[in-house]
Amino acid sequence: MAGTLRSRLARARDLSRIAREPPPGPEPRGQDRGTAEAAPSGQLAGWTRTAPFVLSRVVRRGNPLPEVLDLRPYLFRPQGRNALGQEWGHLADGPELRLFPAPRLLFLDLETTGLSGGAGTVAFLAGLGRVASGDSAEGFEIRQFLLTDYPGEGAFLDAVLGELGPGTVLASYNGRAFDEPLLRTRCVLNRREWPRYAHADFLPAARRLWRKRFPDCSLGTLETLLLGRSRALDVPGARIPEIWLEYSRRGFHPLMDAVLAHNAADLESLAAVAAECGRMHSNPAEARGCDRTALGSLWLRLEPSKGRAALERAFEDGEERAGWLLLGHYRRGGE
Repeated sequence: MAGTLRSRLARARDLSRIAREPPPGPEPRGQDRGTAEAAPSGQLAGWTRTAPFVLSRVVRRGNPLPEVLDLRPYLFRPQGRNALGQEWGHLADGPELRLFPAPRLLFLDLETTGLSGGAGTVAFLAGLGRVASGDSAEGFEIRQFLLTDYPGEGAFLDAVLGELGPGTVLASYNGRAFDEPLLRTRCVLNRREWPRYAHADFLPAARRLWRKRFPDCSLGTLETLLLGRSRALDVPGARIPEIWLEYSRRGFHPLMDAVLAHNAADLESLAAVAAECGRMHSNPAEARGCDRTALGSLWLRLEPSKGRAALERAFEDGEERAGWLLLGHYRRGGE
């Protein structure tokens, strides 16, 4: 027992000494992060060291998103309040949500040491995806930050916070219930402030559209059945925490590259699902392959004329529930 304790104390002293050492060369900032020192050879190729115990890389994919999106269906709250706690009507009337530029959406996906949340769960990998704009880059850009050991969590959070800017709207898949609260908790424990942002969670939107068509609405199911994609080699999500824990202890795990690829693929699929949701909501009356009654019911509250047209078309095609919703709508309007 004494030997074990002595070795742990020695490792803690070594980690503390490494954490105090500044990274070689000038501190990278902004878009210059890519010029940071390369990660040690033989560990993770293509990654750069941005701070002690923090690595980063940029992956580019094709962009599935349209130039603008109508975000009202994803920020809608039946109880009358949006993600910022404001009255829904105050935010819904703004044209900035009806023609929201896709580059201002920041797609977020975390890999963590557990799936239950709570103060003991740590985010060790953050994937942040956005539509690249400008002459030097185009497509869908994924920036990933990897925490290699616990002492670097503060710098890891600083890197994530550095990607957030004024006017950003977070986009995720169940991130409003898991990813964002987890980051907020870790910021509190590390004496950082997590700013409040509007958050477009595409899981409720996907359930509204496709829960009657597919066995479930997990991102993996939609990736296969809706997008027609398949991953040649993927690591099970349940194994990801143990892979990172082993990697943080030994500095190596043969499946760590698969975990990083899994996170990037999730972000790519999330953006594609968001594009499919946007296509359905752009013209609800002409939407196909989804629950048009649920779609029309939502738009009946957002834009009654658009929701009514969608429900009428669904009722004409034999969806009885749409007729009952229309009956209530007509009655309330005295028609």
